[in-house]
Amino acid sequence: MRGYKRILRKTLLLSVAVGAFAALVCGCSDPGKDVKHYAMTGKVVEVDKPNQALEVDMDAVPGYMEAMVMFIHVKDAAELEPLRRGDAIRADIVVHSGGSWIQDVQVVAKAK
Repeated sequence: MRGYKRILRKTLLLSVAVGAFAALVCGCSDPGKDVKHYAMTGKVVEVDKPNQALEVDMDAVPGYMEAMVMFIHVKDAAELEPLRRGDAIRADIVVHSGGSWIQDVQVVAKAK
């Protein structure tokens, strides 16, 4: 009987810990409270499908960052399909306390 109570106590403690962690994660990852959107333009340097990312030679994004080459996560993996090295693109950068990504990626000029 004593072993049963010990297992029950450990299970209860684990359940409380998992519940607290889930509440913390859900509360911290809500991008709706502090989300910002920026228009981005640039040229595709590399399409990284396994990591669902693009390396982009970005133009300056006023109010956010200077021009630079960087890898950035793409929210929807399907948006990577039509992209090729050298394509000129525009996209929406979404930034919040939990991270950033690009979405609504559009090719404005195909690579030559």
